[in-house]
Amino acid sequence: LNTTNTSRFFLVLLNTLISFLIIALSFTIIVLLTMAQEKINDLSFGEKNYSKYAVSLAMTIIISIVNILFELILEILTKKEHHISLTNFNLSFSVKLSICTFVNSAIVPLISNIIVSSKKHEIDSDLLVSNMLTMFAVNSIVSPLMWTFNVGFYLNKLIIWKLETNKTNQEWTQKALNELYEYMDIKLAYKYSYLSKTLLMTFFYLPIFPLGIAISMGGFILGFYLEKFNLGHRYKRPEMMNHIICKFYTNFFVLNFFM
Repeated sequence: LNTTNTSRFFLVLLNTLISFLIIALSFTIIVLLTMAQEKINDLSFGEKNYSKYAVSLAMTIIISIVNILFELILEILTKKEHHISLTNFNLSFSVKLSICTFVNSAIVPLISNIIVSSKKHEIDSDLLVSNMLTMFAVNSIVSPLMWTFNVGFYLNKLIIWKLETNKTNQEWTQKALNELYEYMDIKLAYKYSYLSKTLLMTFFYLPIFPLGIAISMGGFILGFYLEKFNLGHRYKRPEMMNHIICKFYTNFFVLNFFM
């Protein structure tokens, strides 16, 4: 109640500024890697293909790291906005994350390609497609797998094993033990953000990369079955939320066709 609409507005502006700075950093790195790809075109055919996809993988890793950075920072900053309900917080965080990760994953590589290829007065679509092939594959396969093979979850299991076999002398409070034995959080805001970002990327690159539809569809199917397993064996009971977040994303689904 102590957070006014004005203060919340300035907090949103601060979030936007920080997100812009992170995207600018990512953009600088991706431009440098794109310039390296252009130079690789002067190599022989075999060396060119090998090096080209190596740089594409490096781009994907950088973009993925920045997306994880967005997840950490935006969640902290959105909590400071003090929303009136848990659903409003998750919706605000999810929308910010969707926009930032889409811009970082789709728009930044495209603009980098345009800038580096400007001397040729045309976009080097071959390099862009190579980069998107790697990006879509990692996004559709690695991201869903990380929901199940969560490092933190298995690290907790290792600590529990050491605790129950008396292989640790660490003293634990009841609160710390409760948190240790809890299962993973379903993190619905992340899941909505992942789905929307993947759909936006797929439609955005459809003219030059129609294979993205098949890759994204395969990722959705993989994610569906992994989530069925996670709901039964990995996730704790989710926090109660209302219908607003689901209604928001279904109402704005038409934005995918605009892309």
